[in-house]
Amino acid sequence: MKKMRLSRFIVFVVTALLAIAIGLFFIFQDSIVIKSVSKPVNTAVSSVDEILNLPFQLIDGTKQLFKTNSENKSLKRKVEQFEGQQSEIEKLKEENTALRKTLKIKESFPDQTVLSSKVIVRSPVSWLDVLTIDLGEKDGVTKNMLVLSNGSLVGKVAQTTAGSSSVKLLSNTKNMDEIPVKITAKKGDVFGILTHYDIESRTFEITQLTSSLKVQKGDAVTTSGLDGQSTEGISVGKVVSEEDNSNNLSRKIIVKPAIDLSDISHVTLVGD
Repeated sequence: MKKMRLSRFIVFVVTALLAIAIGLFFIFQDSIVIKSVSKPVNTAVSSVDEILNLPFQLIDGTKQLFKTNSENKSLKRKVEQFEGQQSEIEKLKEENTALRKTLKIKESFPDQTVLSSKVIVRSPVSWLDVLTIDLGEKDGVTKNMLVLSNGSLVGKVAQTTAGSSSVKLLSNTKNMDEIPVKITAKKGDVFGILTHYDIESRTFEITQLTSSLKVQKGDAVTTSGLDGQSTEGISVGKVVSEEDNSNNLSRKIIVKPAIDLSDISHVTLVGD
């Protein structure tokens, strides 16, 4: 009896184990099937999702493009404003420097009329010959006043109107005004006349010298005022060389201007 019960129990256990095994088989089999089916389905769904999202991505890209373009325009306007401000600042700096130079000249020539002016016309055709400034007779400008830029001589007033004046530059090779000058040499002063400007070398010539005293490179040249019209002591330039020194009449002193005569924006006028 006991053996019969034991055999039935064993049969029961084996049957149960088989049932569990078969169940597990189908469970895992379904999982594999589901995975194999779901993979292409997920891929298809993902592709459809990308296609559906494409217009929205294009819209977002277009919005970003417009935003970037708007930002670029805004930055460009700011850069243009900054450049305009920088240009204005540079002009103010130039005017400030010119006014400081004028004040120093006033201190150096307390008995002279000293005026500060701005260049308003300078034609490319006559760039090295003449220019026009914004002061005239009503401002106290008179003919033959010496014209300075950055404290050094650049020309003389040739003509005046009520509100403007024409300046003949020292670089005017067609009709240069002869200006009496003084060379401060090591052993004494040598006087002569500023008579010519060479465009190629950008130098002056001094002739009609009154002395045979030796001059050296670097000696200062200033106005002498010996014509009875011009102011004495205004910087002209420095000696660079000497030519044909056989006698005083043929002797030539070559002088480099103290400033660039092609770059003049503000001037100072000095005269009686």
